[in-house]
Amino acid sequence: MDQLTPQSLDLEKLEKFQKKMLKQLMSLPTNTPDPAINILTGILPVDAQIHLKEKYIQYCESSTNLKRQQRVPTKIKLLTGTYILQPLRYKIYKEGTKDHCIACDCKEETLEHLLIECEAWNYLRDPILQTIKNLLTTNGNVRVEDLTCEMTIQVLMDITKIQKIYRITSDLISQIHVEFQST
Repeated sequence: MDQLTPQSLDLEKLEKFQKKMLKQLMSLPTNTPDPAINILTGILPVDAQIHLKEKYIQYCESSTNLKRQQRVPTKIKLLTGTYILQPLRYKIYKEGTKDHCIACDCKEETLEHLLIECEAWNYLRDPILQTIKNLLTTNGNVRVEDLTCEMTIQVLMDITKIQKIYRITSDLISQIHVEFQST
């Protein structure tokens, strides 16, 4: 359905009616300046409200998937600790087993299990981790023995800490980022 935008004459009538009604509701004299009414009530003038609605509609129509755009990326949830793991999901929604991983049903779902140990995600995780390990050990100052579980999680989440410790070059970080994004 197309949006109907009032003509300038209708818009003027609407604005006069709005201001008159607001003055009456607030028991203000009729000679009160119009901007004072907008400031006192916090209500935008009619033309501004219409403009905002038009912009909102354009935004909604231009986005192919508004819901997807409003989702917080999983990596940010993991970094901020707001990603809901199974123990909390069970407490909130009573969904699945109490604390076991839904994907493999073998172990308690922790961040470490989700990112490193869960066998259900090996097919996705292994190529990425192998590429990162190869790049860090061949091009960086990192030894294979140093790549602990905690360090691997750190690399997956935010490589800047590892970069400082091992003085890894920005070019190598870019290579890892490109590999991580392409898989």
